[in-house]
Amino acid sequence: MIRILFVIIFSLMFSFEAHSLKLGDLTKKLKEVTEGVSKGTGDAKQQLDQESISNIQSGTAAPAGTEKISQEDIVQVDLNSYPISPSDKALDQLNFNMTRDQAVAALKNNGCKIEANWKRRVITKGQKDSRDLKSKCFKKKMIVIGFEESGVMEFIADTHYLGEGNKQHFLESYDQNKSRVRIESFQRYAPDKIYNIGSKSAICLNQECMEMVYRRSSNKEIAFLYLNPKSTIGKEWAKKSIESFKLAIERPGNGCIVQEDNPCLILKAKYVDPSIKYLNMFMNGSRSPERESLRQMYINYVKAQILAAEALGLTEVASDLKLLLDYIVSDPAELDMEQVTVRISKGTNELYKNVNKGSENEEAKKKIEEAHVYAAKAGNEGQLFFKSVTAIFSSGSFEDAAAAVEVASRTKGNLNYFYKALREIREVKNVNLTPETKEEFGAAEDSIDI
Repeated sequence: MIRILFVIIFSLMFSFEAHSLKLGDLTKKLKEVTEGVSKGTGDAKQQLDQESISNIQSGTAAPAGTEKISQEDIVQVDLNSYPISPSDKALDQLNFNMTRDQAVAALKNNGCKIEANWKRRVITKGQKDSRDLKSKCFKKKMIVIGFEESGVMEFIADTHYLGEGNKQHFLESYDQNKSRVRIESFQRYAPDKIYNIGSKSAICLNQECMEMVYRRSSNKEIAFLYLNPKSTIGKEWAKKSIESFKLAIERPGNGCIVQEDNPCLILKAKYVDPSIKYLNMFMNGSRSPERESLRQMYINYVKAQILAAEALGLTEVASDLKLLLDYIVSDPAELDMEQVTVRISKGTNELYKNVNKGSENEEAKKKIEEAHVYAAKAGNEGQLFFKSVTAIFSSGSFEDAAAAVEVASRTKGNLNYFYKALREIREVKNVNLTPETKEEFGAAEDSIDI
């Protein structure tokens, strides 16, 4: 019965996402305007010269709700400073400089079983539900690593679905995993832009958009995809060139041939978390103990982030979080929860990226200890809201009930991700918590079950 309920909820959440993003009507239009994967070299009569291609692409209008790419979408990646490993700490034993043999060895050393070891792709055996993984294969459902013919690594993919032919590797369907990945992306990041490349979409997870939620509806592929900016596909994606259509996970893609009825456009749109609508509705509705519970959670959460940022010497991050704290404490009549959640997510990611910065003096250690105190308070304060969230929205439609699950997952996930960052900071800086703080923080961690 519980399984059936979750299937219903995830189905609703999938529909809910399309409605909230206003992409429901766009799916067909995007497919009509941009989809077109080459099946070989094509008929010579259909090949167009560069002037014809330019005329078709410049003369084609973007569907409502989207924009055509512009100069601002072309990024210059600093290859000297860009990380060689994914931002996901669980994958830090893999890096873009590895050969295929080195990548296979690293996978095997971490308990992965190799399903395919081809020249262009290495694919691990699916682990079904990652909640049961413990320490196997980086705690991932499936990992795919792509390579060029030359042997240069193209990408590392934390894969959540890889086509109907591989569905036996996954506990849930493509649509269910799509909803799970979307929720997780908002738990860990603050995405606000989506690109559509034919039947594929890329939800940007970092400034360069070299890290993305990759979705391909035609082949049913979905993954957290980490592109190597030094690879050919990475360079083409940075330029948003037509060669970007070759981006694919299981097997190398063929690309797109521009024709009169297929301009091969890359389109962009604002990407909005659908649960924000419900967070805004709740926080700007009637004042209640549950609302105050959530507000106090955010206040203590941000206080903990500020202390951690100061301990690491991240003055700009701390300053932005102080402004955010003042905003939440002021309790305005219209609290913009998109602003709150986006800035909190960015703060946590800055902390995660800079755990080795700052000093290990007593003042810094004291701030880290105090950050744990406020983090524990945040978890405790949020409990009333978490326990009541389903009842709060259950009086509405099934869509509202699905939203309740998503709101709880989003807010718990944000806090859980910060707890992981704080734990890593504590370990790197050799901070020994007092027995009381250790117990309180541990209890708060246990209570944030996602």
